[in-house]
Amino acid sequence: MNKVLIGIPTYNEKLNIASLVLEIFSLYPSINVFVIDDNSPDGTEIILQTLKKKFENFNYLIRSEKAGVGSAHIAALNYAYENNFNYLITLDADYTHQPKYIKEFLKERKNCEIVLGSRFTDSNGVSDWILYRRLMTHWGHYLTKFFLGMKQDASGAFRCYNLTLIKKDIFKYITNKSYGFFVESLYLFCKCRFKIKEVPIILPKRTYGESKMTFKDVKNTLLLIFRIRYKKYDNKIILDNTPRIDNRKQFYDPQNWDSYWKKQSNSISRLYQIIAYIYRNTFIVSRINTYIDKYFEGKSNLLHCGCGSGHIDTKISKRHSLHAIDISEEAVLNYRHNVPDVMDVSQRCIFNTNYPNNKFDGIYNLGVMEHFKNEEIIQIFFEMKRILKINGRIILFWPHRFSSSVIFLKCIKYLFCLFNKNISFHPAEISLVKNRKMIESLAQKTGFILESYDFSIRDLFVQTVICLKNSKKN
Repeated sequence: MNKVLIGIPTYNEKLNIASLVLEIFSLYPSINVFVIDDNSPDGTEIILQTLKKKFENFNYLIRSEKAGVGSAHIAALNYAYENNFNYLITLDADYTHQPKYIKEFLKERKNCEIVLGSRFTDSNGVSDWILYRRLMTHWGHYLTKFFLGMKQDASGAFRCYNLTLIKKDIFKYITNKSYGFFVESLYLFCKCRFKIKEVPIILPKRTYGESKMTFKDVKNTLLLIFRIRYKKYDNKIILDNTPRIDNRKQFYDPQNWDSYWKKQSNSISRLYQIIAYIYRNTFIVSRINTYIDKYFEGKSNLLHCGCGSGHIDTKISKRHSLHAIDISEEAVLNYRHNVPDVMDVSQRCIFNTNYPNNKFDGIYNLGVMEHFKNEEIIQIFFEMKRILKINGRIILFWPHRFSSSVIFLKCIKYLFCLFNKNISFHPAEISLVKNRKMIESLAQKTGFILESYDFSIRDLFVQTVICLKNSKKN
């Protein structure tokens, strides 16, 4: 616990700070507390001096003037780095961030870069607030989701930073020193694909005193959202701070999946990926969840084999022990950021996963099998069979040769060819599903039983959903 620091910015918090610090020490006696006060005129410093005399693991900094809550968090971060703390937890001094939640942060801290206290994962997160603050908070959350693509609680100050994984230099690129610090910093963390976990919290109204957030702060934060949307961060900043994959390998990848999962510069390719994202979340997410719920009990040991960016896995990762692999390092980094509740995600080859025999209750993938030749598919099935338990199942979302998406994309490519333009939306689909007999033949050759085969209007005739059961070992 002595590697954890609690950072608390204060300004005119003499009614709250003593009781807050005492409660923190009563719950976590070995933790360290550091208060950053902006020369409060209400006498907060006298209370801080008394706390310093009482607790050896308490310290504080008095700054000469009110310099902004964002700069106070930077001061806490600098203090944590300089004194070799592994983790910094920041919270407000007004009791809206309750110390009882710190234990949840400590549980989640080791396997991700950031833990956030989220007001939006619980419907009662801000129910005690006045209507004006509730509206402004939800409106700000909507804007960060819509314009910045951040699903997390981006403007919250209740955070845990894993300083063992985050380089100190990244914070010098965050320019906002007020409430916009939280939005800008999280946006940069997302650009670097940090793994970000959220802990549900409920924020009561202030215990004493008045909120420091003014209408000017709200206005500036909203303007900041629009500025960030068009701000160009140096690619070197992103690359230098993007987490690397442990024990990563250079796999033979003739289909060049890294290129596919990198952010597309081509406007047509970007449009395709946006449409694919909307389709997955509109049709595929509910469908894969239905099949997972049908065939697997809660906490089953599952493998997403060819996981891609992971947009379909949020619910599955919360209900099951989910593992994920992909040949693309880019995909793995995206997945790690998008699915923080996954047990592990790693760069592995689908032909030889290096997992032990009989490890998984189930395996699934979406849009993978069609990219391999028939003999390669058989090899993949044998590897899946090896790592599946007896009576384990494979669920495959595999496009049909007459699927609506295949026909539509062929028409688009044909139109581009008329203008002598060659365009590719994804690696070649060389083994689309022909019919049920094709799948039965593959199953028979590899020792699986075809339990279900569904090609229907439920997803606009795009994917054939196949379930194979591993009835026995060869």
